[in-house]
Amino acid sequence: MGFIDLGKDPELRRYIKRRLARRGLKPDLSEEWIVHGPHPGMNYQVFIGPVFDEDGDGFYVVIRPRGVYQIEEPSDWWKAMPEDRIPCIDRTGGR
Repeated sequence: MGFIDLGKDPELRRYIKRRLARRGLKPDLSEEWIVHGPHPGMNYQVFIGPVFDEDGDGFYVVIRPRGVYQIEEPSDWWKAMPEDRIPCIDRTGGR
């Protein structure tokens, strides 16, 4: 586990913003973000941090390689269930 300063890593900040924007979310850059991995048996990284939705409501997410999930607390990053997955939104108007 490590902490990320998104203000000092523009490439990672763009990656996180892009993954969240597809879901109508924005990262809370005033708070610390956490990275886990790679670990034995987990050859990828996950990013955990606070976000805001389009209504300004805040909550935590874990960004995994194949999805973004809502979680209660940062320590719950490993508990993400399929029903907690945040789907991408259709910004094309259905075209």
